[in-house]
Parts: sequence; C-alpha cells; structure tokens
Amino acid sequence: MTKSLGNDISKYQGDVNFDVYKDNANFVIAKATEGNGYTDGKFSRNQSEARRVGLPIGYYHFARPDLGNTPEAEAAYFLKVVGSPVEGEVYVLDYEPASNPNDAVVWCKAFLDYVYATIGVKPLIYLNQSQAKGFDWQPVIDGGYGLWIAAYTFDPNNNAAEIGKWPFAAMQQWTNNQTVPGIPVVADGNVFFGDIATFKKYGYKKPVEPTPTPTPTDPTEVEQLKTEIEQLKEQVKQSNTESATALSRAEKAEATVKTQATEIIEKDKKIEQINKGIKQFKESVEQVFDLYEKLGG
Repeated sequence: MTKSLGNDISKYQGDVNFDVYKDNANFVIAKATEGNGYTDGKFSRNQSEARRVGLPIGYYHFARPDLGNTPEAEAAYFLKVVGSPVEGEVYVLDYEPASNPNDAVVWCKAFLDYVYATIGVKPLIYLNQSQAKGFDWQPVIDGGYGLWIAAYTFDPNNNAAEIGKWPFAAMQQWTNNQTVPGIPVVADGNVFFGDIATFKKYGYKKPVEPTPTPTPTDPTEVEQLKTEIEQLKEQVKQSNTESATALSRAEKAEATVKTQATEIIEKDKKIEQINKGIKQFKESVEQVFDLYEKLGG
C-alpha cells in the first residue's frame, strides 16, 4: 500500500521553516480554530507558507462542546477563519473533549454535515481509539466521513489500531514525538494510507459550472442570426417541395407499372385462349382422320 507521511502542527511548533520542511513531508495539517472564537496563533502563517511552497495542507478544528457551544456555531467559525476553500485542501474535526453535555455522535455529525452543506467537503474526524470504540459512530460512517485515528505505535509502518465499527482509517497519528527537519520542536507524526492524489480527494473540489449559452446583444449579430434562420427555413421548404415532387413521380411510376402489368396479364390470357383453340382444332382433325380410316379410307 502506498503511504504518505506528514505532521499536524499548531502554535506549539513555533515558526516552521517550510522551505526545509516541504522536502521532508508529503503534507501538513495545521490547527485553525478551537471552540467558537479561538484562532491558533500560527494558523495564518502556517496556511500562507504551506500554500507558498506548494505543500498539500489540511486544517483541523478542536471541538469544545464542553463549553456549551453548538456544532453549527463552531463549524461556521472554523470555515470563516479558514477562508475561501482551495482545491484539494482537507478539513478535519478534532474531537477529544473531556466531557460533552450532548450526544457525542449527534454533535459531531451536525458539525460535519454543516461543513459539507456549506462548502461541499466531507471532513475527516479525528478520534483516539477509546472514542472510536466507545461510541456508535454508524451515522457518521454512513454519512461518508473518513476516520483519522490516534494510535501511538511509534512506527509509521505499524498500523495496528482499534477503530470500532469503522471499515478502515484514512490516516493514523502514529506518534506525538517526531523530530522533522524544518520544525523547531517535536511534532505529531501521521501516515496517510494512500498517495497525495488520494489525500487531495478528501479535500475541497471546485464545483463544475455549466457553460452558459451566449446571448447575442449586438444588433448586427441578431440580424445575422435572423437571416440564417430564414435561410434554413427556405432550405427546409425547398427540401419539402423536392420530396413531394419525388413522391409524386414515384406514385406515377408505380401506376404505370401496375397498368403494364395488367396489360401483360390480359395478353397472357388471350394467348392461353388461342392455344386452347388450337388444341381443340387439332383434336377435331384427328377425330376426322380416325373416322375416315374406319370407313375404309
């Protein structure tokens, strides 16, 4: 299986040197927001620098339902801070609160659904193994939202993780203590199960807009179109006339053939009658000769 390696970072990693870091990672996921009102101190820099060097990036929101926030309010704040979505950029709900006065699955799905309905991206959800097993995430799974599992095996190739009812994990956080060139301090290490093209498929996709039909506004173009339409009408009319003429000729030819066929049939009948008369005459002559011989000829 193809794997891609990257890190998740926040203000605690300081000023990342992205010119160095881009050569030592396949992607990065930056903390954007927390709750309803907090923006990570290094988010703006991390976002602009990752985009500058062309490093695939994702954004995560740290959920705080324990503060009484609604999922819709937190999702709206998250999207506002991230700004206009860019092709291939991934969105994540980081769910690890100490408590939640609401149903955890219902809260998370409402957050995820809000993001999807607003920008058309189905975010990943980050869970530890205890959370993945401790709740019935089937509504989230059925909604098509992927899993980022925290399972510290301290080896990106050791991907054993307990993920509950999830069919598979899209990504694993395999360590919280990785040293990577370009990052001043240790960082969380992640392995994505797929290539970067697949990573970006989890991200934003620009809607395909239908090509508008041009409407001519220039009077000259309008008159030209009218002329072309009239020419087409005349061609259709002429074609219809030629078709009618050809049909008439065909009908006349058919009538002529029928007449000739009738005449031939009548001639055949007359010939048959003549042949029948000749046959009868021959039979009469033969009878006369027979009688003549019987009389002693």
